[in-house]
Amino acid sequence: MKEKISIIIPSYNNKSFLAQAVHSALQQSETGEVIVVDDASTDGSLELALSLAAEDHRVKLIRQWPNAGAGAARNRGIEAAAFPWISFLDADDYFLPNRFQALFRTFRQDPHLDGGYDAIVHHVEAPGLTRDDLLNIGEATTDIRAFHSIPPEQLFSALLFQPRFWIPMVGLTVRKSFLDQHQIRFDPSLRYTEDTDFIYRCVLKGRFSGSGASRALIVRRIHSHNSVRDHPTVWQQQRAAFFQKWRQEILHHDWPAAINRYFVKSWLQHHPLAQPVLHLAFLRYSFKAILLTALLIRYPSLIRKCSFNQSQPYKGH
Repeated sequence: MKEKISIIIPSYNNKSFLAQAVHSALQQSETGEVIVVDDASTDGSLELALSLAAEDHRVKLIRQWPNAGAGAARNRGIEAAAFPWISFLDADDYFLPNRFQALFRTFRQDPHLDGGYDAIVHHVEAPGLTRDDLLNIGEATTDIRAFHSIPPEQLFSALLFQPRFWIPMVGLTVRKSFLDQHQIRFDPSLRYTEDTDFIYRCVLKGRFSGSGASRALIVRRIHSHNSVRDHPTVWQQQRAAFFQKWRQEILHHDWPAAINRYFVKSWLQHHPLAQPVLHLAFLRYSFKAILLTALLIRYPSLIRKCSFNQSQPYKGH
């Protein structure tokens, strides 16, 4: 008997896309339920979700009010999930056929895995938007070949240092028991970077592997109303908050110096006070030096953590 998945879909004003997302999830043989969490939509998405739930008993609807963001919506879905595995899908994206086939084959081969991930393909619907634009707003292209070569123990280092390698939120599948055991949830305060924060925490605590599928199995739709494109300033602020949070994590973990330096450097790069001088090289480096000096004075242990000579990849758990 196949193990079943709870698929969580946060939805905010996605009436044009929601039905396709839900139907693509229901078509997967591994789907036990589709949990749509409506995040205070005002465009008729809620009514559409109600009709979808009436058509198929596997569709469950949760109403979130007031609007609290995708991270909070996914947390509601995790708490309500009734099946051993959890996967995520955005309301404007959709799964291709056999989304979970290769992944569950990998889980059977290695029953100690806590989760896995698959590749995505971008479907660009916004007029004039190019691949360069995707990279400029912080997106990246998943290199499907890299999935076959990264051991779970080296995955965190790969996320930080391997060029253009990332794990998309909509490509992640994880055991619910793992999330509960380690109390991993989305940080609602990170409205645009909560997915990266969540994935980092999963990879640090557990064993995750690529499915080994030979093609992308999720379509990520790029359109004129993607949240990141609508709010570029807020996106930059959220990136700063994200790296501030992970810079503080250095103090609580015994990570290799290269990882510590990565987070300190990224924190400096995204610091709100540094943004106005980024185009002036002299001021940029001077300001970063001042920030770094102040940081090391406050946390002298960072001197050791960022300079300790350790070249091995992070072994994590």
